[in-house]
Amino acid sequence: MKKRLFIAVNLPQDIKDYLIGLIDCLKNKNSDKDIKWVRADNLHLTLHFLGYIEENLVNDIKEQIAEAVEEAKGEKSIFQLQKIGGFPNIKRTRVIFIEPKEIKGDINKIQKTIGEHLKKLGVEVDERPWHPHLTMGRTRQENGLSLNFLDQIKVEPKEFNIKSIDLMESHLSRKGPTYECLFKKSLK
Repeated sequence: MKKRLFIAVNLPQDIKDYLIGLIDCLKNKNSDKDIKWVRADNLHLTLHFLGYIEENLVNDIKEQIAEAVEEAKGEKSIFQLQKIGGFPNIKRTRVIFIEPKEIKGDINKIQKTIGEHLKKLGVEVDERPWHPHLTMGRTRQENGLSLNFLDQIKVEPKEFNIKSIDLMESHLSRKGPTYECLFKKSLK
């Protein structure tokens, strides 16, 4: 049996609450657009999306996460919310996100080291450069939307600590995904 997995940083509740306030503001400004907004309990910072993985690899993945965090000397990181953006760009946005900036720690090193450890297991990882972002919504239009209003939304530079790296399972349903934490590796 396969599990749909990803490795993430789960956010503190106060940051989730703040982001939901921003999402509500964006919803009001875009009630005429076809955008699927992220629910509060699903807000997270993805380090690696693994996709469908055989269940017998889950314990090995947990071990590799723990080893990678130790090897990278994973210390607690502090991030600060910066601005709203869109992938692939603001003129043709398919994903609306908040860009956080790391102000203490080295989560990039941890993310890269985890990827190297996953490759040893034969798990495929995205080779593109990693860009930390907190997904807030996705457009359903094939060509995306022009979201020039994003610069009108002020993002407070709120800070949050990253205390652990989590292995998450995604359960898909018609009501949207729900996430379950399978493993948590604390940072020092």
